[in-house]
Amino acid sequence: MIILRQKIILISVIILLHAIMIMQSCQKEKDDLSTGFTDDIKNVVPDSTIKMLRDLGMIIYEGKKPPIIEGKFHFAPNLMDSSNVPNERHKKGHKFADYKYFLYQQNSSDLIIKMDSKALSIFSGDTSVIGSSIGEGGFLSGYGNEFSVFIIS
Repeated sequence: MIILRQKIILISVIILLHAIMIMQSCQKEKDDLSTGFTDDIKNVVPDSTIKMLRDLGMIIYEGKKPPIIEGKFHFAPNLMDSSNVPNERHKKGHKFADYKYFLYQQNSSDLIIKMDSKALSIFSGDTSVIGSSIGEGGFLSGYGNEFSVFIIS
């Protein structure tokens, strides 16, 4: 009876140790994927630019497992919040053109995406397209439901 009890305790300890190792392994994988930028982003966007954007109040998400974000998006209103331009002529709250974005061909392995955009007139009742781009390439970062897109324009 004592030997059986010792075997059960030993098996329980082994199972517990395996569970701890598996959980640590999963946590390590999550940490590796949830922080940092890809080399592509690091090569195109200097740390000083990321810092400047964050200093302006922009939230830039890091990570290497962003969500699928393909689809159509309407960005409006597009309002000035802050600027790093000396003698900025636009004041906080200034309205810029609204945008429609179409994100497609997301590659979750390489963390790249393509984007088409249309800038729309902001004059009342006017829905004219005043600018557009097609097939702009970009890089993704983020983890879970939080993401950032870096578009090469």
